[in-house]
Amino acid sequence: MKSNDSLLEIITNKKMLVVFPHPDDESVMAGGLIQRAMAGGYQVTVLTLTEGGRGKIHISGRGRSSAEIRRQEMASAMSRLGVSDWIMWKFDDGKLRRTMRWRERLSKFVSETSPGLVVTYDLSGVSGHPDHISLSLEVFRTLKRIKNKKIKLLWVSFAGGNKGRMVDMRVDGYLQKPKLRRLPAALPLLAEIAPKRRPS
Repeated sequence: MKSNDSLLEIITNKKMLVVFPHPDDESVMAGGLIQRAMAGGYQVTVLTLTEGGRGKIHISGRGRSSAEIRRQEMASAMSRLGVSDWIMWKFDDGKLRRTMRWRERLSKFVSETSPGLVVTYDLSGVSGHPDHISLSLEVFRTLKRIKNKKIKLLWVSFAGGNKGRMVDMRVDGYLQKPKLRRLPAALPLLAEIAPKRRPS
């Protein structure tokens, strides 16, 4: 497999859209990639679909909601990564599968920003979280509809583990006619990033 750096070098449109459902997804799964891309001259946009309001905060919020805390954390993370172009939408955390408005807005956003590279979760959602899977599938469908072969899709995933089995178990219910084996061939997919889990 080619290194991520060599993959970044062959893309001529140096605009990267990093899109995830929740604040911190982008840092955990693609923080290193974002830094390498920016060092290589990329214009990076980070889009988060929800404020992560249903996430548990294990610190004292001092009267602030989970969404407020996570927005502040997101701002801090983007500052540390050097990303000035980041957007946080306010769709319902945990309910992306059940709503349509964000899908139309995402399709329009991708068309308007015209990225050369889109980064999101792989089809398993890594953890099997319904929001992760819903977004991954919608990004895939959006790029198929746009039919711009110059836009590359890069899936992030952990190395090894149960990824293949998770796709088979979790994704079937999200596709009208699931043909999982054919999905990667439908787009000019470059590769998967495989950050390794740190030992606990």
